[in-house]
Amino acid sequence: MKLYGKSELEALPLSLAEVTLQVSKAELREVINFLEKCDSEMKSNDQWEHAHLQDFLKSSKLAVDIVVYKG
Repeated sequence: MKLYGKSELEALPLSLAEVTLQVSKAELREVINFLEKCDSEMKSNDQWEHAHLQDFLKSSKLAVDIVVYKG
């Protein structure tokens, strides 16, 4: 597993050693549901490449995004 991240101002992601999620219970459940969906799609589709949390939530007003990328 590799972790990457960037601030709004950075064009390219940086390699990270640690990630902290500051979330409510509801937000944590949404992240878990998103990761479970990624897992299911990755298992059933060899062509699956990546997914965005913001796309999964659709109506979210989050100012952040989580991208799961097949490695």
